[in-house]
Amino acid sequence: MSLLQVIRTEFCIAAVIATVMISHSVIAAQPQASQAAPVPCGVVKAFSGATQLMDSSRTYMADIGKNSVVECGSWISVESGWVQIRHRDGYQINISPGSFVGLPEYNMDGKFSGDAVLLFRGQVFVRAGGGERELKVITPNARIRVVNGSAVVLFSSEHEESQVIATERLAYIENRFEPSKKMTVAEGQASNLNFKLLRVVPSPARAVSLASLKPKLHELGLDEHERSNALDVAKEQQDRKLAALPVLEKKSPPDDSTRVSYERHRSTEVDEKLNTHLTRKLTGEVSAGEEMLSPGLTSHKRGRSKASKVEIEEVSGAGSISSADGSEKKKILNELRNLKEEI
Repeated sequence: MSLLQVIRTEFCIAAVIATVMISHSVIAAQPQASQAAPVPCGVVKAFSGATQLMDSSRTYMADIGKNSVVECGSWISVESGWVQIRHRDGYQINISPGSFVGLPEYNMDGKFSGDAVLLFRGQVFVRAGGGERELKVITPNARIRVVNGSAVVLFSSEHEESQVIATERLAYIENRFEPSKKMTVAEGQASNLNFKLLRVVPSPARAVSLASLKPKLHELGLDEHERSNALDVAKEQQDRKLAALPVLEKKSPPDDSTRVSYERHRSTEVDEKLNTHLTRKLTGEVSAGEEMLSPGLTSHKRGRSKASKVEIEEVSGAGSISSADGSEKKKILNELRNLKEEI
């Protein structure tokens, strides 16, 4: 091999090495998987139907089953059925079909100031037991807080509306962008926050109807005990009535002097006389109406005697008419007797 061929070969090798180095410096490096151990946020206690468990990047799906570990930052998509998750801090989370829920790490600052549940779509049932921390559920426009109680949280992306239904003790709802004003929701009540209606403050809490609450509790996969408790508090809230009648201090039977009436005008003796007079006038027992229509005729009737005798003079020729009638009657009677004897 000549010297010229050796130089050409070395030059080609150097060019290939330079090209490879340049390509590595231009092409962006692929992300490396984190070597840190995943932090568990909860465990799947039960599920039914089609449920998908995805990682924080929503690119990998993990197998889901009973007692499956749900890592922090994971997303749960329930297409049909329901899933129940037990959070590491003791919270109970039930997810209904058609929901998309995330479990973020809410202890980034060491004070547990973050949100434990991220509801992107659908509805969830959350329960915070005694002695546990405040449970916060965040939606695209609202934040719900539950302390030692339970609630149903819903979000509709179509209507941009968040709703909370307190099923045990109190729950709180606030605008996540304006948290200074929050609404307190008692058990059996519901409150909404709707951005399409240009509301920046949640609506006043009102009683929820049993007809709308029953299907929601069934879709969430709650047991019979939890469903009955939620329906009982909703019914009690509906049956509440405000006091309308005053309570008298004396227990004796009320008389006319102590009787309480809400009428604007209380009846007196004058009213009784006026009512009697009006009744007699309407039934025609009083001559006031006749006096107004024909005063002369009424006064003439009062001066006239009750009864008067009318004498009728006998017309000439009346006697002959009466005697003729008598002879005819006798003749007819005689003929009738003769007929009777012949028979």
